[in-house]
Order: sequence, then C-alpha cells, then structure tokens
Amino acid sequence: MMNHVADFVRLYDGSENTAERYAVRLRQWRDWLADRGKDIDNVADNVDSRTAGGVTTNDVKLFLKYLKKEGYAESTRMVARSAISQFYQQLQTANPAENAADSWASKTRKKRKMRDKYGFEQLKTGDVKAMIESVPDPEFRNRLLVRLLAQTGLRRGEAAKLRVEDVNVDDRTINVYGEKDDSYRTVPFSDTLRTPLQIWINTKRQHVFGVDDSNDWLFPSRNGGHISGYQINEIVKSAAEKADVKNSYGTDSEGRKQK
Repeated sequence: MMNHVADFVRLYDGSENTAERYAVRLRQWRDWLADRGKDIDNVADNVDSRTAGGVTTNDVKLFLKYLKKEGYAESTRMVARSAISQFYQQLQTANPAENAADSWASKTRKKRKMRDKYGFEQLKTGDVKAMIESVPDPEFRNRLLVRLLAQTGLRRGEAAKLRVEDVNVDDRTINVYGEKDDSYRTVPFSDTLRTPLQIWINTKRQHVFGVDDSNDWLFPSRNGGHISGYQINEIVKSAAEKADVKNSYGTDSEGRKQK
C-alpha cells in the first residue's frame, strides 16, 4: 500500500508533465480529505456508500464540486478526477473516482440545447458504427477520425489542427485550441480510443503518409501540412451516405436542403 502521493508520482508511468499536474491535484485531494478526517489511502469497502468511514465516490464528487466552487476550470477538474482515478488504480483497490465523472456535463447540456434549438439530432450508436464501417480510404485514419468526432464533439477545424503533442493517451485527454477565444480546453475521450490513437501516432501515421518527426500534425496531409476541415467534412459525408445515415434539418437561404 502506497502511503504517500510522492510514491505514486514516482511510480506513475506517464509523461513528466502529467505526473507534475497529477501531483498537485493529489496533494490537494489528500489535504481536502484530511480536513474531513479521512486518509487518502483508506478506501471504503463499499465506495457507493455515503456514510462509510473510508474514501467513497461521494467524496470524489464533493471534492470536484469544491474545485468548481473555488473557480477551477473544467479542464483542471478533469485532471483532478483522472489523477485520483489513476492513484487508486495503482493502489489496486476499489476506485471511488470511477463513477464520479458527472460534474462537467455543462457543455454536453449546452450542445443538447443547441440541437433542440436548431433541429440537429444526435446520432444513435448504431448509426455511428455504420458510418465507421463505411468510411473511404485510408480506412484506419478515417475510422479513427469519425470515432474521435463522435466521442468528443470536436469541430472539423479543431480536429484538423490537432497536433500529436495535444493528445495525452495516458489520462485520455486532448488539448483543443479554440480560435474564437484564443485558448485551450481539455476534452476527454473513452478508453476505447486509447489503443487506436496509440497505433496511429506510433506507426500508422508514418506508414500511411510517410511523415517524419518534423511533421507533428495528428492528421497530416500528403503535402506536409494537415488535413483540412473540408476533407474531414467529405469523409463524414461519404461515410454517412454509404451507411444511409442522412436526414434534412432545414434549408439554406436559397431553399436548398441541409443534410
């Protein structure tokens, strides 16, 4: 049993930058628990219990709410939750952070309101799977692109301009640059994308496009730059048409149907 945060940071198999960020949040988590009479490595037998003496899922949720109240950004709260989760995985005990990732749903709710307002419909899981199986060549890259867009809700321009360094496979997050506000936000992705992203970054990206270390775009083009937003749009459009996943949501100023 590791008794100190420093032990975890030293043993954590991730980038130095990630380890440093995790260390800050774990110390904050440890101190927050101590103020409430709890020990960081004393996990409750039933993490779903609200009254257990050890650390519970409810404690993690309350801690994340505390960070939000203190003004910490959504991306910071996500790093905190990931750090706590990784910590308890290393302890090989019950993970109280596993089901505590519901405190940053504001953006999801906002997107749903936009869909309701403008008539967009969220794709069903079966539709997404059908599109993934229907992408044009190169299949591995384009399947990864469609899965990434479906999971994260990235704009096509944001996906096009991702760099390899923006992807943190260890804690399953992507730093996304927003041109509108000239700032970065951190977007999580599920564990199902971890292996495809690793394969793409480590081997497929170079083999498919012949790029070297000087090209750091996550989705490079054959001319040395990055894939364009228009190309991504055409990939998604082609996959949707082949999978017969299409619907009209309105018309443009000239009366043409928008799909």
